[in-house]
Amino acid sequence: MHVYAIQDKDGNVKIGRSMQPRKRLIELQCGNANKLTLLAVCYVSNPDEVEKHFHDVFGDLGLRISGEWFKPSVIVTIVVNSMMCDDLQQASQLAMDCWCYFAKRNENYEEMRRRHTRAKAERMKA
Repeated sequence: MHVYAIQDKDGNVKIGRSMQPRKRLIELQCGNANKLTLLAVCYVSNPDEVEKHFHDVFGDLGLRISGEWFKPSVIVTIVVNSMMCDDLQQASQLAMDCWCYFAKRNENYEEMRRRHTRAKAERMKA
């Protein structure tokens, strides 16, 4: 199975999983008036875990728009670029490194860290 990234005309990115990402793009395009582009596809043996990880990290950063759609950002771009290289371990590490970098530059670093820690603890309980 694959993890994929699809982008809409506004730059928003959907991170999802599918056996046939190109077919999934066509399905999503049918329900969307705006052009969608398949940015990256990466084959993984554990797609549920990988997809959830990226959803969690991007969600904790406040990038989630709705469901599996995320605001365009430097972090999303870096992760998608790593996916294009089929290096999800690097993509995962880059996502966390970027989170730390941007959080430390943000004046609300402590609040962002608490929010991320709470969200992670809640996911562990579920």
